[in-house]
Amino acid sequence: MKDIEDNTKHTLSEAKRETETNQQYQQASDLQNEQIRQTGRAVERTFEDTRNNINRVTEEARREVSKSTEQMREYQEDSINIISKIANNFIASQKELLNNFSDSFTGNSNRSRNISQMSWLNNYYSPERLAEIYGENINNFTNSMIRYGSLLNNLTISNMNYFKSFLQQMELYSKEFSEREGRR
Repeated sequence: MKDIEDNTKHTLSEAKRETETNQQYQQASDLQNEQIRQTGRAVERTFEDTRNNINRVTEEARREVSKSTEQMREYQEDSINIISKIANNFIASQKELLNNFSDSFTGNSNRSRNISQMSWLNNYYSPERLAEIYGENINNFTNSMIRYGSLLNNLTISNMNYFKSFLQQMELYSKEFSEREGRR
C-alpha cells in the first residue's frame, strides 16, 4: 500500500510540476503575445506619425507653391520693368547725343551743300537716319531681353514638367513595388 501511496504522491507531484510548467509556459506565451501587440501598436503609431508628418509637409509645400508663384510673378514683372528702364535710359542718352550731333551737323550743312559729292554722306549720316538706326537697335535689344526672359521662363517650366513626370513615374514604381511585396 505504501507503494501505491508513494506512486500516488509521485504522480501528484509530477502533475503539480506539469501544471506549474504549463502555467509558466502560458505566462511566457501571454507575455510574448502582449509584447507582439505592443510592438504592433508601436509600429501602427509610427506609421500614423509618418502619415501625419507627410500630410504636414505636403501642406507646407502647398503654401510654399503660392509663395513661389508670387515670387516668380514678381521676378518676371521686375525683369520686364528693368528692361524697359534700360531701354528708356538708352533712348534718352541717344536722343541727347543725336541732338548734339544734329546741332553740329546743321552748322556744317551749309558747307556740305557746296560739295555735291558729299550729298550721299549727308543722307546716310542725317539725324533722321541715325535716330532710325538707334531706334532699331533699342527695339532689337529690348526684344532680345524679353525673349531671353521668356526663354528662361519656358526652360524653368520645362524642367518643372520633367520633374513632375519623374515624380509620376516614381509613384507608379512605388505602387508596383508595394503590390509585389504584398503578394509575397
